[in-house]
Amino acid sequence: MRLLDIIRDPEDPEYEEMMEWLGEEFDPEYFDLEMINKLMQS
Repeated sequence: MRLLDIIRDPEDPEYEEMMEWLGEEFDPEYFDLEMINKLMQS
């Protein structure tokens, strides 16, 4: 829960560190329904 709070607030002192840890391509809004459905079928 804390991670979500941090990445929602660019002013948080831990924001830069957490974004670096998550990686450049991290997008909290991304959701691939097709991929999830395939994983659920396995």
